[in-house]
This record gives sequence, C-alpha cells and structure tokens, in this order.
Amino acid sequence: MLRIICAAACLTVGLSATPAMALIRTADGTNFKSVFAAANGGDTIVLSGNIGTFLMADRSFSTRLTINATNANFTDTLTIKNISGLTMTGGAFGSTTTAMRAGRAVAVYGGSNISISKGIYVGNGAGMGLTFAGTTSASATANQFSGLGLGMGLTAVTNTRLTSNIFRKMTKDGINIAGSYRITATANKCSLGIPAPGVHPDCIQLWSIAGTPVQSDILLNNNNVQGPTQGLTSFTPANGGGLRITIKDNYIETSFPQGIACYECSDSVFTGNTLKTLAGSLYQTQMNIVGGTNNIISGNSIAARAVIAPKSADSAQPGSDTSVDPLPDFSDPSQFFDPLPSFVTDDLALINADGFDDGTVSGDPTEIADALDMAERSSMFALNTTNVPEPSVWLQFIAGFGLVGAMLRRPTRTIATAN
Repeated sequence: MLRIICAAACLTVGLSATPAMALIRTADGTNFKSVFAAANGGDTIVLSGNIGTFLMADRSFSTRLTINATNANFTDTLTIKNISGLTMTGGAFGSTTTAMRAGRAVAVYGGSNISISKGIYVGNGAGMGLTFAGTTSASATANQFSGLGLGMGLTAVTNTRLTSNIFRKMTKDGINIAGSYRITATANKCSLGIPAPGVHPDCIQLWSIAGTPVQSDILLNNNNVQGPTQGLTSFTPANGGGLRITIKDNYIETSFPQGIACYECSDSVFTGNTLKTLAGSLYQTQMNIVGGTNNIISGNSIAARAVIAPKSADSAQPGSDTSVDPLPDFSDPSQFFDPLPSFVTDDLALINADGFDDGTVSGDPTEIADALDMAERSSMFALNTTNVPEPSVWLQFIAGFGLVGAMLRRPTRTIATAN
C-alpha cells in the first residue's frame, strides 16, 4: 500500500516537471521576425522563401532552437547577435551578382553553443561567407563556399570546430583564424582557387593579435588542399607566432611554395603530412617551420618539384632545371609578417561582453554596416591590391613569372625535411 501511494506521488512529481511540448513552426520572409520572437527552446522553425537583411539577437535557449533553412534563400546579410543555443541547417546565402551590404553573408557576434551546417554560400569574387566574432563553443559543418574572397573567418573565438566544409574558387582564403583558442579544423577541402591580383591565397591561415595571448591549442588535421593556393600557414612572428599548434595528416598539392608554414610556433607538432607540387609549377611546395622551440617535425612526405623544361636556351626561367631553386630564403621571418585582415580589426572594434563595443550601434545589420562603412569602401577582399598589404617577396613572385628573374634571391636553406 505504501508503495502504491509513493508511486503515485512520484508520478505526480514527474508529470509536474515535464516541459511543454516542443513545436514545429513555419516561417517565411513575411513573418520570420514574429515567429523567431515567439519560439522556445526545443522548437524547430521551418523557414522557406526569400529573406532579406535579418537580425536575430539577444536570446538564450537552454534546449537548442533549430532553424531548418533548407528551402530558404537569404538575399542579404543575416546577423546573429548574442544568441545561445542555436542550430541552423541548410540555406542559400550571398549572391553571384550583388555584394552583401555588411560585406558578409552570415555574421555571428558573441553568443555560444551555435551550430551552422549544410549552408551554401556564394559570392561575386569578393566578400565573406560566414564569420564568427567573440563566440564560444560554435561549430560549422558541411557548408559549401564558392566564388568568395574569404569563405569563413574567426575572430577572438574559443572552443570551436570547423568540419567537412568545402571551399571552391576563392579569390583569397578559405578560412582565417585570428586571436582564437582551442580551435579544430578537420576534413575541410580547398580547391580550384582563383587568386585575385596581388594577393597570396591560403586554405587556412592563422594570426596571433598583438597585445593578446598568442594563438594556441589549434588542431588542423585531415584537410585537403589542391590548386593555386598556399596550404596551412601562420605568419605572425612579431606577435608571438603560435603555441601548441598541431598540423597533422593533411594532404597538400599546390603551386605555391608555402605548403605548411609556422613562424615562431612553439610546443607544436607537424607530422604525417603529404606535400606535393602540381605539375608545371615554378615553385616547390614546402614545409617551413621557422623559429620557435620544442617542436616535433616527423613523418612528413615532401615530394620534389618536377623539372620544367625551358622553351629555348635564352628563354629559360628560374626553376627550369633541378640545379636552380627559385625560392627566396624562407628562414627570414621578417619577410613574412602578414597584417591582420581588415574584417578582424573591424570585428575587434565591435565585440565586447554584450556583443558590441560602440553604444551607437544597436545591432541592426544596417547600422552595423554603416558603422563599419563597408558600403562606401572596398573591403580587404575586393579585387584590388591597395587594401591587401602583402609581404614584398610575395608581390614579386605573384606579379608574374616574367618578373621572377628580377627577384632578389638568397641561398635557400632547408627549414624542415621529410622524415
């Protein structure tokens, strides 16, 4: 009898603690704002149709809110500001004809526990696809980026995973990671790059930021890099380089010389990587681990560059035979300090504890764009060289093979060799 009473009481307590049933809500461009405002944790919003400039801001879901945007087309910038507990899947973002007003298709500021997957991001040769700034515990998985200046950018981000994303026809970089910690980028692929004039492309590039702790605890593994691009690089020796950077088991087959580079990186591991040089390339794809201390470099395979036969005796270019190495001296870190991209400095100026640094910016995407003045100026990723300061050595050999003979060349030293 006592057991029956207790069981009934326990059942009553259990029922009273049962949360409200999660809802499936439908939305389009006409009512997305009100549907998002009414949504609760655990709900799913099924979004369809064309969505213009849109802001999701200042909500926290202990049970994740899911937005299924598989049938939605975002025609202008989607801003996600100070949101915690969000899963967003699918969606078409950007345009092949019109630039996004804020210079990026999706911009995430602050917040935590945000997952973005299976989106399709396109551009007209410039602009950015997906950026995170000041965010913790985020992930970006199985997204596709094409025809953008930059596919994905991270500024002051922690505990984040970038997995199985595809970058095609980038005019500059696939992924930029600046001032961020505990980042994993695995199984991403960069291919078919179309480098803009005067820039050097990278599949994944890292920056430390002066005045902050050096970038640390970053894992780049099982990524695939092919085409006219550099591979996985960090060129910030003056800012401290990197700490506990692990680059392992990546496949890199390119026509640019910096396949894997880490300047002033310490307590780092570079192992199991395969580096090859594309047929007909003037430069050999290399691994350059310069400076730093206590690094492990082992088990890497670095294939030799194929011989390039000269057209005639008087038209031979540097690198046309195996006795001539056209590479500059990569052991001089001062040649390879790469300034922070402008989007990083913009984001650093905006983010703080509540998501934005400037009280004049309410978070509305239009006001954010105005504050950054992106509509009136060319971004870093526009097709010009004035806003993309590059190391002079890169400008020399990217300007054209016809200028290579005039380059200042020093004897090449081997920085890292295959084991």
